[in-house]
Amino acid sequence: MKKTILSILAIAPLLLVNAQEADVKPQPAQQEQPAVTSQKRLHELTLTELDKKNHRAREAGEIAAKFKSISTIENVDTRIMEYLRLQKRVAKLQKEILNANRRQADLAEEIRAALLDTKLSLQESERLVECRQYMDEFARAQRLMALQLKKLNDNVQALIFKLPPPTTFTTRSGLKMRLIGTLPNAFYISENCVPDALFDEVRTAKALQREPFISGEYQNTNATASYTQAVAFCKWLSTYEFSLYAIPDLKHLKLLPNYNVLPEKAIWSTTVWAPDDVNYSRAAERFGMKLQTVWDPQHLLSELEYTGELPDASYKNLGFLIITSVRTGIRQRLDALVKAVNDETPEEKETQENK
Repeated sequence: MKKTILSILAIAPLLLVNAQEADVKPQPAQQEQPAVTSQKRLHELTLTELDKKNHRAREAGEIAAKFKSISTIENVDTRIMEYLRLQKRVAKLQKEILNANRRQADLAEEIRAALLDTKLSLQESERLVECRQYMDEFARAQRLMALQLKKLNDNVQALIFKLPPPTTFTTRSGLKMRLIGTLPNAFYISENCVPDALFDEVRTAKALQREPFISGEYQNTNATASYTQAVAFCKWLSTYEFSLYAIPDLKHLKLLPNYNVLPEKAIWSTTVWAPDDVNYSRAAERFGMKLQTVWDPQHLLSELEYTGELPDASYKNLGFLIITSVRTGIRQRLDALVKAVNDETPEEKETQENK
């Protein structure tokens, strides 16, 4: 009896396992996915790509027509803004072409795989061949459109770069600059001497190793600065404005009376003082002394219009103007137009595109 009970206990775990296996419901066999995507789906995707291609063709035609019409706009700023808007449309269309190329490459691969199916009917095979022909046609048309858009965009960019310099502009630091001369020898010069509030704030900030506080609004009080200090200010200003600013030389200063620019102070120049004086020349060479030319149209420092001063000299009636190239004014004007276009609301963009 004892042996019988032990035998039953020994086989009990096996009976339990078999019972659990018997309770497990058989899982239905998973159906294999078809190796080839349905012919109907490929055909529908091809027709969708055809609709998108036609839409891009219409957009390209509208862009070309808009490009021709912009040249008739007389106002320079308005014309450049239209070119900038057109550039954005071109960039958007170019991106759509790139995306279409990627989609169609994947679709062409699916069509190629589908054509390998030996169970295709004649009608299905012909439909797939038609889809493949569409893919080839799309690729050729998109390559041509991409080349045309690049050429048009290059022309637009060239016309934008022909933006003339403004007669005046105001720097980030609040200095008003005026255009002097004619291209290609034109330049900008500050309408007034650098104000003392700006000059003193920059000098204090440099001494304390902090960023200067730039208000952009200054009283009409000119800074009293040495030539060395004026050069240091220009170096700071060039960094702050992201453009090169400098002290004018004698060649620049001699042009100013022709444009009714007569500063109230004597003005530093970068030109070294070189009078027709043999004794001065010998002394300057002997002692290593160099004077900077000062333009004094109001004769505040001497009876002479042009004189020389030591670079570290500083007088109440001695200030400085700053100059910059024409490119600075053009860039500032273009940056303002780009910002105006980028800040347009969707409603404003739609209105402009429908004009």
